[in-house]
Amino acid sequence: MSHYTLTSIDTTGIQNYIFGSNALRENIGASQLVERAIGMWLEDALPKLHNFDNATINDAQRIEDAAVLRAEVIMRGGGNALILFREHGDAVDTIKRLSRKLLCEAPGLEMAVAHLDFDWNQDALGCGDGVINRLAAAVNRCKQQRAPSAAVFSPAVLAECRATRQPAVDLDQANKLVSAEIQTKLSESLQAEAEQRFDDLFTSVISDIYTFERDVEKMTADHDRSHLAVIHADGNGIGQRFIELLKDFSSAGQNRACLVALRDLSQKIANAGEHALCKTLVRLERSFQNKQMERYVSGLKRDERQRIIMPFRPLVFGGDDVTFVCDGRLGLGLAAIFLEEFERAAVDLPYGGAAHACAGVVIFKTHYPFARAYDLCAELCKQTKVALRKAELKGSSGLDWHIAMSGISGEITGIRQREYQLSNGDQLTMRPLSLRAPGIEQPWRNWEAFATLAEAFGAGKSDDELKRISGVLPRSKVKALREALRGGSVNSQAFINTANIQLPEVLGGDEHLQRTGWAGKHCGYFDVIEALDFYLPVDRMEVH
Repeated sequence: MSHYTLTSIDTTGIQNYIFGSNALRENIGASQLVERAIGMWLEDALPKLHNFDNATINDAQRIEDAAVLRAEVIMRGGGNALILFREHGDAVDTIKRLSRKLLCEAPGLEMAVAHLDFDWNQDALGCGDGVINRLAAAVNRCKQQRAPSAAVFSPAVLAECRATRQPAVDLDQANKLVSAEIQTKLSESLQAEAEQRFDDLFTSVISDIYTFERDVEKMTADHDRSHLAVIHADGNGIGQRFIELLKDFSSAGQNRACLVALRDLSQKIANAGEHALCKTLVRLERSFQNKQMERYVSGLKRDERQRIIMPFRPLVFGGDDVTFVCDGRLGLGLAAIFLEEFERAAVDLPYGGAAHACAGVVIFKTHYPFARAYDLCAELCKQTKVALRKAELKGSSGLDWHIAMSGISGEITGIRQREYQLSNGDQLTMRPLSLRAPGIEQPWRNWEAFATLAEAFGAGKSDDELKRISGVLPRSKVKALREALRGGSVNSQAFINTANIQLPEVLGGDEHLQRTGWAGKHCGYFDVIEALDFYLPVDRMEVH
């Protein structure tokens, strides 16, 4: 028999589910629930026999070769799974069992599912109108047409959860009301499972004088700042690689080769993301050995065993879509390092060769909503991709950021117009930036230029240290320069001449930029000055 059913599972709204509260423990628990959904719970829901053991795919077991095999997991990760079933009924029953599990043990986590029956010997999985593309279209329709979750009705007197505003069912350790969703995310068994998964991936890559924390208040070096950074990174054109892959398998006789290629590409992308995170962590530890970071490291919190709490915590990983949090002053540097390490790890991916990525960074106070910060991160990441495409920098990575001095309101386009655009349309920002030269639209709009300029302004140094360094502008003049730049190039040039100061050179810039602070419609210095209190030069990018 050659009639099979291909099933696609897509857990929806993952990021809102993970970042629905400001408590890092809850974010970690939510991330682990997503992992459970397409890991151990999927494994339990599958019919016996299958090729999925301990959340690991057995490549050697293939449904067309083994008559006893009733299900074959093709790919899984990032909240998604693609499964081949021998019987349509098995596919439906699997989703019923998995849905029941999510309803009972992961309140608030939802999924979209589509099934497609086909003839293995007649229907091609690949090509433009093949089974996989038709299935993907069906899942998208399901996501667009699905009704939103119904509100939970309750008595007129209602105790609300502190995070979700849903009906409360219990009290947390701080004696605050929590819903069933938050209660589940905080369960001891789930937290222990999340820590084990985290330890398996990350703890072994750093020395034992460091440890990790699930309390955001312990991730910053001093409480008077208490700024966190959320970094969201996403691969460029990854979906297009899968489209190109499917074009190569246009006949039913190539179905197995198509699945092997899909699995291989998916795994290599996941490996690149995880490897880049590990290398980012290694380079963060390495930077702590530098003398310029000595003052910062001395202020890091320690646990009861006097281990230094690493101000860094990945929350979403397992593919090219990665999100992590860290001390606010490390966010920009670590984002650049991650992008560089992702490029190195993905230097030779199938169907397109070297891969690149973009990142959005939001630096904000710890009590601001995580969900809002993440949404802004994703928006920044998306717009950076658009900027790279418009500048025809296909083979480049890029990043953009926002520093929330007070609150976070509105979309990034509105924020930039309101806070960084002059009346004549000129932009105070040099953002977004390509990772390295050439820059976006202008040669100096890249991260290398920004980081070099930040160090020239004395980023990361105390006022006492700056006084001992010749050639660095005192902070008082830097602040005055910032206000002068707000007046445009004519105003800033007048200030520079009157104050008799010389601006540091911008890599890739010209004399006009150094003389006025502006080049064309963009300012080359404002972003750096704004970021001075929120940027530490962490293990500078290794140019290659």
